[in-house]
Amino acid sequence: MNQLLRSKGFKSIQSKNTLPPLPPELLELIFLYLNQHTLRRRVSLVCRQWNSIAQPFILTQKRIQLDKLRQQLSDLGFAQDLTVQTSGSTQGDGIRDESQHWIELTEHLERLAENQNTKLRNLRILQPIQNSLLNPILAIVGLLLTSLELRDMEEYYVPIGCFLSLCPQIAILDLHHRYTGCAETLPRGEIGPGHHQAELPSRLRLQSLTLRRIGIGRTTLLRLVGVCPDLEGLRLVQLPRLESLDNSDGIAGPTNDDNISLFRDSFLEYLSYLHPHLKSIHFSNAMDPLFPNPTSSQMAEALRLFPLANQWSFHSHQLTSTTFQAIRAFNSITLTTIEVIAPATVRSDLPRLLHEFLCEYPHLLHLKAPDVKLSPEWFDLEGILDLNGSYHHEAEYGKRDPIFAGISIAPFHRRIWACRNLRTLHMSFHVGGMCLTSTESSRLLFGYISKVCPRLQDLRIRHGGLNLSHKGGLCLLSRLHELRRLEIATEIIDQPWNIDWTARNMSAALAIKMKFWITIFNLIGAGAIFAKYPFESTAVVSKSPYQHGLFGQYIEDRAEHGSDNNGGDGSYDGRDVFMDGMNSLTPSLDYMISGLDMRNLGRLKDIANLFHDRLSENWSCWPHMEYLEINPLSKKYHSKAKFMKEALMRYRPEIEIVIHD
Repeated sequence: MNQLLRSKGFKSIQSKNTLPPLPPELLELIFLYLNQHTLRRRVSLVCRQWNSIAQPFILTQKRIQLDKLRQQLSDLGFAQDLTVQTSGSTQGDGIRDESQHWIELTEHLERLAENQNTKLRNLRILQPIQNSLLNPILAIVGLLLTSLELRDMEEYYVPIGCFLSLCPQIAILDLHHRYTGCAETLPRGEIGPGHHQAELPSRLRLQSLTLRRIGIGRTTLLRLVGVCPDLEGLRLVQLPRLESLDNSDGIAGPTNDDNISLFRDSFLEYLSYLHPHLKSIHFSNAMDPLFPNPTSSQMAEALRLFPLANQWSFHSHQLTSTTFQAIRAFNSITLTTIEVIAPATVRSDLPRLLHEFLCEYPHLLHLKAPDVKLSPEWFDLEGILDLNGSYHHEAEYGKRDPIFAGISIAPFHRRIWACRNLRTLHMSFHVGGMCLTSTESSRLLFGYISKVCPRLQDLRIRHGGLNLSHKGGLCLLSRLHELRRLEIATEIIDQPWNIDWTARNMSAALAIKMKFWITIFNLIGAGAIFAKYPFESTAVVSKSPYQHGLFGQYIEDRAEHGSDNNGGDGSYDGRDVFMDGMNSLTPSLDYMISGLDMRNLGRLKDIANLFHDRLSENWSCWPHMEYLEINPLSKKYHSKAKFMKEALMRYRPEIEIVIHD
């Protein structure tokens, strides 16, 4: 206790003969450093006192459906994070009913504000709303808001100046137009009850601005960012060309001659002069003949102008080989986050370029490219899968295609991703020539990710068909000890049996079951898998799997090949070596790639080695997991998804589990 007090700066307090902090005060100091999931799911369940102390630190989130508003208004006053959306169902006159719902919400917020019962800080509206209905809401809660996100806006004029005037404390402004809009930043006349504002404030606290499909004039934008000295994020996504404007109504908007050409006329150069310390950036024009896509040299110049940016978001057509070269040249250390926006189609060469970049760029921490489809075929380092995604078998494939005998794989295919510290991965996986919807290909994908990216915290996978049973290798993701969020969208090709491995701690029953599966997995198909490009240092003549019985063969197999003592991070610890007699035949361990043991990808033995490691080291499965989501992509897989949800809730009740219908 004394050491804790000294570390928190209480040494001087003790020296003055004052009382040290009481336990509740110490708990408050500790709770400051805990995330929301821990506060909600763990701290508040310890006892009533802990729950009471933790309440001020818990961010209360509320999601309401506009067409079911009346049933959801009871506890709105406690919400600090409010999301408004629609369920999609309409009754009667949809437009009239929707307007009435907005009016009811406004009246309820006004009553809460009069009684000083509102704590709203973040507001997200995920459906269209007219400005005449939005402004009264902002006039009520705008002084409290620090974040405002509006999606699917439909009115052409977007009154950014009005929003910023009504919300002077706002730090994050995220506006998405459904079609094409035009930004107004100099509102005139009345903008809310009792509010009049002729122009923008002289100083704004805005830290992040996102405009998607919203045109804004050059002068207007430069003036806006000029009054935001704390601006760190600027994302202009699919910036459209402004149409001719009619200012006869007194609206101050950009003129047609004020169109921004992001990558010409030294615009970015001047922007970099105003804000050289921008950290999060996206610049892309809408698809317009007068706004051509930037050339590779223009993208390279943009990267050069903002060398301190650590988060870059790109439109898919902007990522060329020259762009990736510019990232290595100008942002080789600072760039840690890449996001790829692909609203339509993705260039055919982008998946290959991205894969090559990941093999060469070790500093990446976050990759969000959910629409870029990488090929799991590139992860098949030994060439063990055929065109159907199944194993090559010696009895069939080896005799039919003897040309592969003795051929070693090309150096490119032996490369693996270099980003060992990757924390976020959002990716799709698809193959054109191969049908990788098999159990074997599922093991290959899960095994590769778990070995190459051991520090993942947020993983989102989209695949045409994955086997989520223990044989499909989902359990291989338990190597990711820091994982917090897991989202999988796939067609579930097999019933997800044996989910008990997800239990946080090892039980006696689970240990017995794992020992059984270790034996089975080490023996199934022993010596039958044909690898077109085998690792030479593991090419040992297989013996009969039944030579000494099941357990005898398992022990002999581990004696010959060495036990896979991969740690949770997939690194090689030096204990897994061949016998002395084998060392003379294998001068180098070619299965060690960039310091990682890449043997057994796609094989059942990879799962057996994982279970053996967990039994021997007794580590917990996903100790930090907060959220797990399974999207079966089709209603015909709903029963399998429901079965999986029931099993997961039984073994991990502390995790928020979402299974889509």
